[in-house]
Amino acid sequence: MDANILLVFVFANAVQGWFISSSSPEPGRVCFTSLGRCYSNAAPYNNVPGFLPESPAIQQVQFWLYTRGDTNRPQTISADSDASITTSNFDAHRETKVIIHGFGEWGNKSWVRIMKDTILTHDNVNVIIVNWREGAKPPVYFQSVANTRVVGTLLEKLITRLNTVTRASFQSFHLIGHSLGAHVAGYAGMTINTIGRITGMDPAGPNFDDFGNQVILDASDASFVDIIHTNAKPLRNFGYGIQKTTGHVDFFPNGGVNQPGCPDTTRGILLLLNGDTAAAVTSLACSHERGFVYFIASINGTLFEAYPCASKSAYQRGLCRSCDSGCAYMGYYADETSPRGTFYLSTGSDWIQYPQDTSMGVLAAIN
Repeated sequence: MDANILLVFVFANAVQGWFISSSSPEPGRVCFTSLGRCYSNAAPYNNVPGFLPESPAIQQVQFWLYTRGDTNRPQTISADSDASITTSNFDAHRETKVIIHGFGEWGNKSWVRIMKDTILTHDNVNVIIVNWREGAKPPVYFQSVANTRVVGTLLEKLITRLNTVTRASFQSFHLIGHSLGAHVAGYAGMTINTIGRITGMDPAGPNFDDFGNQVILDASDASFVDIIHTNAKPLRNFGYGIQKTTGHVDFFPNGGVNQPGCPDTTRGILLLLNGDTAAAVTSLACSHERGFVYFIASINGTLFEAYPCASKSAYQRGLCRSCDSGCAYMGYYADETSPRGTFYLSTGSDWIQYPQDTSMGVLAAIN
């Protein structure tokens, strides 16, 4: 998350009450022949009035395939080219992990590469990175929110084509999305309806929190949906993550709002007001980005045991420290056999050693 993105969120915070209001523009509609789809921003998709998805030609979404046979040079595959699939290293007998970045990022972002490499080190799977850099670029966050629907459609079409061409099972796909990328996964899964698993790493809250299941990532989008909440607070308080519990399992590490080792919001605001935007970004985005940091740590074997808990207040009162009704593990090794519901856990600020540093060092390395 860069300075431009932070300023967009500041602007969004200032105008949020105006932007989604009775004075918003009339609903619109756009159709794309290449997709065979039309998109309206009428209800229920009225979370960004005045904005419609941009075309696939503008967004230029790419799908990069990595396997253990070639971990550094991706093969680009496409739903529009069977040859790109049949001549690739994609193996339908293996599971497929799909990594989806968020706003202001791209498929070659450091944390995306680290996650890809870590997965391939531990598991012989297909890894597909969704590069939707053009659709997610600053400065207009609202446009990127609208664009997630087209990116979700393109991902759904790719997965469907992989199923048709290679007979890869829909259940073998695990979509892993951060922030807006989590909702991209939700749109793809909602259409296919038989995806095996979706993990939302602090799904974006702004322009999603107050909307229904057709708009947000939720438990109906895959056989198993697990959500990691690391910055679940309102945008007016500089929170970037969704507050709703929307998965089969929702994890709230350290209460799910502010993460240990991350500067508090006040410091970030002061840095911003003093003109130090780079430091302000690091401060304000830290908890939001812990979603993918925790997930990478879990691939490496950190067991984040989480306790069933009804609420943050119960967790803070120390009432959730028992596995009597069944605990769950947050991250890569969560699975559909886990108990369902909300789970809370505590982590320290230096719980991870990856690659050879503390969590704050890792956070610096992947930003």
